[in-house]
Amino acid sequence: MSEGGGSNEAWIRLSLPWQSLRSRSLVCNFDASARGSGLFIFESIIDFDRAILAGVVMRRIFLFSIAFIMVLGGCAGTKSPPNPFEIAKEEFYAKVKTIAVAPVQAPTGLEEPEVVEQYFQGLIEAKLSVQGFKVIPSQEYSALWERFKEQIGGYFDLETGNADDKKVNEVYRLTCQVLKEKFGVDVTLHPSIQVVEARWNGMYAQWDGVSEAVMSFGASFILGGTSGHMGALSLKIFVNDTDGNHLYYKRGGIQLLSKVMAVGKFVSVPTNELFVDAKRNAKAVDVALDPLSEGVSSTISKGEEEPGTSF
Repeated sequence: MSEGGGSNEAWIRLSLPWQSLRSRSLVCNFDASARGSGLFIFESIIDFDRAILAGVVMRRIFLFSIAFIMVLGGCAGTKSPPNPFEIAKEEFYAKVKTIAVAPVQAPTGLEEPEVVEQYFQGLIEAKLSVQGFKVIPSQEYSALWERFKEQIGGYFDLETGNADDKKVNEVYRLTCQVLKEKFGVDVTLHPSIQVVEARWNGMYAQWDGVSEAVMSFGASFILGGTSGHMGALSLKIFVNDTDGNHLYYKRGGIQLLSKVMAVGKFVSVPTNELFVDAKRNAKAVDVALDPLSEGVSSTISKGEEEPGTSF
């Protein structure tokens, strides 16, 4: 990224793996007008040691404001659309009876990604069953995908390291062909856990259909009207038909990756406190999947059919 051309602004890019992003300066704006002192700038430090980030982009505008933008690794910045369907939802309801679920993809950097993936896999497949779909588990999808990937000799270019789209599409076509013939699959569902950007204002952050306290009541009283953006985790779901056409896309928020202390310092959530709230995990699944079925009440996040505790 090139530097800005104006004398009153500068661009700084830090392209580093998330593990090495530790104690980088984060700048926030605090609105203290209620106390009669107007807008002032407060600089604090955030420990990114456990945040799952590929880079940070910071634009500094002098005088009275500083804007901070985080570019998060593996993060789709686009919010869930108001209408998650790419076709008429009535057509979706009439057409989709059998769903093949692909394996959950967790972000890089987690200590035990397989545990997280298996946990959410169970939640997702249980939810779809409650919604009345015939569910083909991820083991079937994964086995076919690996079989056809090996059959065509893989799909990554050895020189560039990039995936060959034509080969990927061919593996998908062959996988869906067998799923359709063997199980009568109508669509494939692709879940992933992503780092996203959450907007916070005052005491709470709201993103992807959920909210969570950013700070304690005492901290909110001390800091006053603060706002900004921070990293969070969300469950992303997209659904394709067997021809590869996109039919549905929605995200459900899981939890924040950091909190604000009374002194204005951002502290990352410890790794052992990620995904420990079973109700929040199930709520994310409900938010992401509820529109898939008409008239089926959400039960998992309400605790009526909670599939076990967190891990």
